[in-house]
Amino acid sequence: MMENTDGSGNDWEYSTDSAISCVYVNQFAFKSTTASNGYMLFFGNKYNADVACANALGDTPWDAFFQTSALDLSGESSVILKFQHAYRWCCQLTSRLAVEVSNDSTSWTEFPVSDVGVNASSPNPVLAQVNISAVAAGQSKVWIRFHLINTAHYYWTVDDVALTQGAANDVQLSNTAADFNYTYGGYYSQMPLRQASTSSIAFRGEVFNNGSATQTNVTLDVDIQKSGSSVYSQTSPGISLDPNVTDTLEITNAFSPGATAADTGEYTINYTVQQTESEENPGDNSSSSTFMVTDTVFARDNGVLNNAFGPDNYLCCVADGSEVGLIFEFSADDLARSITFYVANTTNIGSGLSIFANLYKISASGDFSSSPVAQSDLRDIDSTDLGKWITVPFATPGDVMMDSTYVASIAVFGLDNGSFLRLGDDLTTNQPDPNIAPTTFISTGTTWYWITNSPLLRLNTTTTVGTDEISKKYNLTYYPNPTNDQVHLFATNLGNQKVTISVMDLLGNQLFSKEVTTQNGTVSEDISLANQAEGIYLMRMQGQDWEKTMKVTKVR
Repeated sequence: MMENTDGSGNDWEYSTDSAISCVYVNQFAFKSTTASNGYMLFFGNKYNADVACANALGDTPWDAFFQTSALDLSGESSVILKFQHAYRWCCQLTSRLAVEVSNDSTSWTEFPVSDVGVNASSPNPVLAQVNISAVAAGQSKVWIRFHLINTAHYYWTVDDVALTQGAANDVQLSNTAADFNYTYGGYYSQMPLRQASTSSIAFRGEVFNNGSATQTNVTLDVDIQKSGSSVYSQTSPGISLDPNVTDTLEITNAFSPGATAADTGEYTINYTVQQTESEENPGDNSSSSTFMVTDTVFARDNGVLNNAFGPDNYLCCVADGSEVGLIFEFSADDLARSITFYVANTTNIGSGLSIFANLYKISASGDFSSSPVAQSDLRDIDSTDLGKWITVPFATPGDVMMDSTYVASIAVFGLDNGSFLRLGDDLTTNQPDPNIAPTTFISTGTTWYWITNSPLLRLNTTTTVGTDEISKKYNLTYYPNPTNDQVHLFATNLGNQKVTISVMDLLGNQLFSKEVTTQNGTVSEDISLANQAEGIYLMRMQGQDWEKTMKVTKVR
């Protein structure tokens, strides 16, 4: 049975199309096992477009389901619903895709089946398994619905639906979390050494008893590997878990990376759930994730481009100055120097597109600072930026304080003239439920709202490599010191980066500043102190993500 519940008449259909296209969907081919002989389709784009599917006509949300006839499951002690599907949805906070099950055709239990954010495409196909035993097992009449709720665009395809009997002993590790600094602190795929070494990482695992028997002494094990060796191994307290019950296991004895250059690199977090009983389906008992301790890069994304979006994808934020921002929390004082983000190919430069990179502070009460604590110069986006990561430096590095929260954002200009920016949207994320602890925000320029996207946007800080290591890395020398006239500054191995050389007195007053473009990776400059009084001066050399300050003595 198929039914539309919003009164529009737009409904599910049985489709044998090898590919579907309409406005925002171009030649999508569902890849279920038996898609060639037909599948169920709700094509929201088609219902929000003209007959030719050439133009979108609006964003009307739809509500529709298809449903089985009554099924006799009275002889089953556990029931697993399996199906293959693919989907992309938009655009309301209440939008969702769900399986609904009833044993009286009146009261329905909802099982959410979409775990990809708004505007993002799911894998194709998703091999779904839903344990519906709590509603269906032992029941003489059971109805199952596939219900699309309050979604306007894109599609949902469903195929190869089957019911199977579940195992007796089957524990699933259904979700994991690495909590940086506090519960729901969110996941960082990359952390600067200065922040990582002062952070604590605790671990959680959501476990579900997918079997028909109670499981005892269920534990979560976490082992962290670096360079092939274990650097951390802990086990949670054990619990008993009844059938069809979900619980969360926690390991609060936190992990902190070290503070030396040797502690940079990739860490792999291995999660495993175990119990006393013999596990019948061990394939879903473990998972892993990785993070990097870097010298300067702060990131939440995994660099897996799935989609693209901009602030104007949301009705609130379609005017010039609208922003997309991402939260970063600092456990140590630092300097924020630049923002790096991915400009998707779907960006429309039009008659002109420009951005500011901004850094805002969030107060303990959750209020955003009214003006940025650091801001870049206006930066034009042109065709050479499309499909690339670009780095935009702040005009002046921003001081960030320990135990404080900041939002790194990109403000877009050109929207009023029809241009728009599309940032890369990450496919794989490990962020907490945004209803509990959002990490991504959009802004009108004055008001901030949380969203579910995970932008490819990173914050760059000051290098933590020691000053002696900088001198060695770049063969940095300066002479004579003391001097009665000028100092010659020389460095190599700089690549194509621009370098700023400045001189200050001991009170911090800047006396000289010059931006130098390297020649064959080398800087060779004479810095004059001839007009300065006798005394001690600070000469600073700043690169893309590092700096070195040197004392110079001026004599007669």
